[in-house]
Amino acid sequence: MTTSPTIVMVPGGYHVDSCMNLLGAELQKRGYNTRTWQLISVNKPNVSVEDDVKAFVEGLLFPLIEEQAKDVVLYLHSYAGLPGSGAIAGLSKAERMAKHKRGGVMGLIYLSAFIPRSGDTILQMSGGKYPSWQNTDVRSLPLLPTTMRSLFSTTAIDNDGSKRKKLGLST
Repeated sequence: MTTSPTIVMVPGGYHVDSCMNLLGAELQKRGYNTRTWQLISVNKPNVSVEDDVKAFVEGLLFPLIEEQAKDVVLYLHSYAGLPGSGAIAGLSKAERMAKHKRGGVMGLIYLSAFIPRSGDTILQMSGGKYPSWQNTDVRSLPLLPTTMRSLFSTTAIDNDGSKRKKLGLST
């Protein structure tokens, strides 16, 4: 009997995990187990990508994969592509199978996300120059809180064009 992988949804910088609730509910209706993870850098200055990686691995991925032997697919939005990509080191399904271990990361889904290669920085991935709204403090998230509401939509739009509900966007 084959079981579906657990889909772990990680919203990007400044987005709280509840912004994935609608998607999670739809996936659950279709028989998928889902989990969400809010990056520890949300609303906290001086939290690095490495800090986000460590918290994500220790707080969710390791328990799901190592302790529960779950197969996992990561759904990474925006900034979450950086820590999400770093978090899979040693946890892929193929690496774990080679060690005769069950569970592992089966795939990554990037939604409008950074897709880094090993060693890439946000500056490199931005073409060598930060946009005017981007914070240049490398230990902080890439946006300035004063501009993020003008850059992100905080309202979900139904298929007919009507506004449905506010999404979780942290300030």
